[in-house]
Amino acid sequence: MLFNIQIIFIGVACIALLLLYLLRWRDYTLPQRRKCQQEALKEERPKISIIIPVSKEAALLEQNLPYFLEQQFPSFEVVVVNIASNAETSDVLKRLEAKYKNLRHTFVPKTSRYIDRQKLALTLGIRAAHSEWCVLTVPDCRPASNLWLATMTQNLKPITIGYGNYIDDGSNLARCAIYERLCAQLRVLRAGFQGKACGADGTNLIISKQLFLDNQGFAGSLELPFGSCALLVDQLATEENVCFVWDTKATMLQELPSTLILHNEKMYLAELRKHLSKNAYWWALREAFASWAFYIFLFTEAVYIASRIYESTTAEAYKLTHLFTDIPSLLLLMCWMITPIILFRQLTKQLELRKYGVLLHHYALLQPFRTFINKIRSLKHQEDFIRPIV
Repeated sequence: MLFNIQIIFIGVACIALLLLYLLRWRDYTLPQRRKCQQEALKEERPKISIIIPVSKEAALLEQNLPYFLEQQFPSFEVVVVNIASNAETSDVLKRLEAKYKNLRHTFVPKTSRYIDRQKLALTLGIRAAHSEWCVLTVPDCRPASNLWLATMTQNLKPITIGYGNYIDDGSNLARCAIYERLCAQLRVLRAGFQGKACGADGTNLIISKQLFLDNQGFAGSLELPFGSCALLVDQLATEENVCFVWDTKATMLQELPSTLILHNEKMYLAELRKHLSKNAYWWALREAFASWAFYIFLFTEAVYIASRIYESTTAEAYKLTHLFTDIPSLLLLMCWMITPIILFRQLTKQLELRKYGVLLHHYALLQPFRTFINKIRSLKHQEDFIRPIV
């Protein structure tokens, strides 16, 4: 009787492991597969406008703007949209405009009300752009190379989504933040791979000006003071008008924020999911299923091992029939331990990130609890999700 129950547990563990691969681990191979499936490069490169909204961030502008302005690309401009001007920001812009002829700036009128100023800044920047193609990014970011723009525009589509992540300072905070952000972008990549992207990282996005204006830009998401790019892509993306660029030369690097800001960003993300489409909800549910598979696998293996320990203390000798369950159980544990580490290591090599090893299992173990905590925090801070009137 106990032997039959053990066989059932091994079967359940096998199914759970297969679900883990299908729902989570195989996503680690997507960037390499997408790279292999890229279309032939286009010879003609259109003019590009890089839109950067800023708010009293003079130091970041002086540090990061040269990385954008010194791109090896035939024709592009950088448009800085000043949300909250001060003398220091104006001085930096004037100094850089004197040095770089492809830099110009505009501003958000102080009288603007009833609209989130970040969305208004992006809208004004896109309208002021001299080109059809607009890159949306933020001032605390910088391209990983001077070929960033050339690589991002190799296969332009109305929505072109690039990879971006935090700068790794070697800390455990950076390691965890980079992992979580990478996994979130992998889910968007998988969604786009199977039909419709359900969001985007807000630091490395190209959008067609015509597409933006024809669909009234952020008109469908004015009630939220965050998640601009994710909501925009979720609204406008189709199977035909989106492409992804995952290349180290096209990576966008962002300054690692404080622990408090990272926690707030996770809280905003938990709230943002409520405002995305049903397609995005399905992909969030898919990730929940992967976590369930993870825990079901651990539970069934733990119960099997406990039953075998109990049997070994009561049986006089080892029964050869147990080889039919002991060997599969051991093989399943080895696959569970090794497979994600190997697949994720291939991904981190491609993106030039450090190794994660068994930390993957640690993060997966804690993920449902972190998700639950973020949802609770979002419920306690509902007033922060109301668009301010300025």
